[in-house]
Amino acid sequence: MRSKICVTDWNENGLLDLLVGDFARQKPDLPEFTDEQKAEHEKMRKELETVSENYRTLSEKLHGKDRVRTKEQIEQIEKEQDDVFKHMMELRSKLPAEYERHGWVWLFLRKKI
Repeated sequence: MRSKICVTDWNENGLLDLLVGDFARQKPDLPEFTDEQKAEHEKMRKELETVSENYRTLSEKLHGKDRVRTKEQIEQIEKEQDDVFKHMMELRSKLPAEYERHGWVWLFLRKKI
């Protein structure tokens, strides 16, 4: 997904080597959930959609074209946004992960022939 390549003489033998890094997201191997758990997860996902939309609305009020202007308005919206963000993170922490992040690094050393 985000491959990075570094060309260097890693082992100082006079030949250029490759150090390659990569990043990917994969679906995790999750246990089978009960119907009750699935229903609870769906309920939380719907709530998360609403909370996320509220967060976007508050962000638009702060940073959008018609953003608020007074210091008091900004402070109030920032407080609301902070509360909404905490609620959003709480919901996400209770839901099973939809993906896992993985990183890999490979080292390719050239040999003298």
